[in-house]
Amino acid sequence: MVKKIHTFLKTKKAKILFWVCLSLSLLTGAFFVVRETQVLPQSAINILQDVQLPQKGDKVLVISHHQDDETLGAAGYIQRAIENEADVFLILVTNGNHRKLEVKRTGEFENVTQFLGIPKNNITYLNLPDYGLSKMNVATIKKEIVTRMLAIDPQFIIYPTSKDSHPDHHVIGMIVETSLDIFPNVKSYAYLVHHSGFPQPEGLHKNDYILPPLSMLSLDTTWEALRLTKTEQEDKCKAILMYKTQISNPLPVLKNLMLAFCRQNEIFLTPKY
Repeated sequence: MVKKIHTFLKTKKAKILFWVCLSLSLLTGAFFVVRETQVLPQSAINILQDVQLPQKGDKVLVISHHQDDETLGAAGYIQRAIENEADVFLILVTNGNHRKLEVKRTGEFENVTQFLGIPKNNITYLNLPDYGLSKMNVATIKKEIVTRMLAIDPQFIIYPTSKDSHPDHHVIGMIVETSLDIFPNVKSYAYLVHHSGFPQPEGLHKNDYILPPLSMLSLDTTWEALRLTKTEQEDKCKAILMYKTQISNPLPVLKNLMLAFCRQNEIFLTPKY
């Protein structure tokens, strides 16, 4: 076979065909790499719609997979909701024990949620295994979550998008998205934490905005933004730093990811109605 290919490539036409195919393959690969890792430019913040905010007496349910996702994805929204005298509820899905740090991570979570102003009685712990949801029966997890969603009966639901590349975030997002028909009058907002090249640039850039990845733009959903006040941004940054088990992780990529959410806004994915 190798000999036949070598013989074939001796002709001029074959060489041209080979290099054309190779170039097209490289260009196609480069296109998909760029598409998956690039986000909208900073100026695009001006074309994103503003999020709908809860008002006095509204119920907001935030679903967090890990102890920190509620802060990375929606600390600003939580602060604004509480300022508007809405009732904020939170479901923490996993026990945070992936690195045997359950006690420390839960302690940090309790300190952060208290700092953000979420009442203890409004927090539900499901205590499911961290990094183990993809191995569980989805129907069992769905029953746990939907039961609590029905009990709270919120007007707003904030949750991790099913398009998140973390397998457990994906499971939770899928469960919520396939349950939204039970709540036809709920405004749903999905936040993104894990995605190739997101947020850009990496690390701490307080003066920048978070913008969505190009690969997650679609015709059936829209991205909306919440621009944070200076105080909201500062408090979000403080809350992120309170997760010391994450910030002090020896892998710099995790610290850079955490700090990258300390910016002037938050973004949420919502269906087009």
